Amino acid sequence: MSSSVQTSRASADALSQPTLCAAFQLVAQRDPDGVALETFGASEPVTWRRFAERVRGLTGGLHALGVGHDDTVAILLRNRPVFNVVDTAALHLGAVPFSLYATEPVEQMVALVADSRAQVIVTEAHFLDKVRAVATRSPGVRHVIVEDSAELDGPELALAAVEQAAPDGFDFENTWRGVQEEMIATLVYTSGTTGAPKAVQISHRAIMNSLRGVDHHVSADPHRGVSFLPAAHITDRFICHYSTLGLGGRLVCVPDPDDLWEAIATTRPTRFFGVPRTCEKLAGRARSLIDADSALGEALAVGYERVRAEQTGRELSPERAAAAGAAHAALAPVREHLGLDQVQWFAVAAAPTAYEVLEFHHAVGLNLAELWGMSEFMMATMNPPDRIKLGTVGIPLPTVQVDIAGDGELLLRGGHACSGYRNDPERTAQMRDGDGWVHSGDLAGIDGDGYLKIIGRKKEQMINSSGKNLVPVK
Repeated sequence: MSSSVQTSRASADALSQPTLCAAFQLVAQRDPDGVALETFGASEPVTWRRFAERVRGLTGGLHALGVGHDDTVAILLRNRPVFNVVDTAALHLGAVPFSLYATEPVEQMVALVADSRAQVIVTEAHFLDKVRAVATRSPGVRHVIVEDSAELDGPELALAAVEQAAPDGFDFENTWRGVQEEMIATLVYTSGTTGAPKAVQISHRAIMNSLRGVDHHVSADPHRGVSFLPAAHITDRFICHYSTLGLGGRLVCVPDPDDLWEAIATTRPTRFFGVPRTCEKLAGRARSLIDADSALGEALAVGYERVRAEQTGRELSPERAAAAGAAHAALAPVREHLGLDQVQWFAVAAAPTAYEVLEFHHAVGLNLAELWGMSEFMMATMNPPDRIKLGTVGIPLPTVQVDIAGDGELLLRGGHACSGYRNDPERTAQMRDGDGWVHSGDLAGIDGDGYLKIIGRKKEQMINSSGKNLVPVK
């Protein structure tokens, strides 16, 4: 049996598991000496064997501190491998890890720690002063654990010591096997469609269903990724952290945003996800190279011709098709300059992306595609990489049902749905109706091919004197 077939079969086995813990345990055994995690610019990558060893040790150490099923662990860490280790260890206890935004003021962090009922906060020296301020105002917090803690002068615990503190007889295997698919894997605090921040409870079931849905359109082979967005948002957690746990591969963590462009160029990711501003800046970097070379400018013009033909369903003549192929080859230095010459899935979400930005990337030869999801429903729609419609968020994943309500609101149903808002049954009932439909708060339309276009937000919709629904144009 070829190695590629073995890898695909192993990926399918991992994705068939009910929990992230079970998937991780299979993935970690696949290539134990392969690199799993690394910090950009650092010299000591974490192999899959070491990743699994650290998870085992920290799971036991957290257990010794009294962390168990449904207990909450708050995390304030930058994009570094220690985040992946801490989060994964908490998952193996059936605990609920969640991340705080580093930019949040102390008052907001105190409110979120209280609402989540976090008993433990894990951080690094970089944020220790802020975490100390939070902990002193949070009576429910019993332990603060610090990763790089050589000079601790307070009551905090060193992460390295916690990793070595598993009690004798701790049964790691039975502990992680006791985690069930409906257990909560994380909380994501969001304003939702209305009102104050709410704690969206996302289960192992919702995450695994989303991973399987994406796998329908994108190869599940181990990939190279770049983690740079905050883990407090579901985007980086799903695209980078959870996908690595469930698929394997190598994840490069970028703690300093100023290093992002060099990190991409060095890593040459096979999967890359950004927000619209990320893609705008990538386009700017590409344009600076193209504007300095008239031959590249001519190739870009042919690239635009090809994209516009594809998007309108017009077939190029043999002569123009050959020119488009030559232009694609001529633009290879631009893709290499960005570090995206090996990317197989290039996606953007979190806000609408300007059509001209999408079109530019396609003209350069990068199939950038919008997708759509929400904290309350995880991944819901995406453009298949080989069938992208610019200006749409793609088609529903095969594991998702969609409908458009009478007022134009996008409704979703299926195993991707969250488990409601923590401590808030009233707003949970507003978000998910009695028939199981999740109300997105977005207005959408569906074309004849099943592709969705997000039109606007329901709360911004107005009705004129003729009874017509109007959505502000941005």
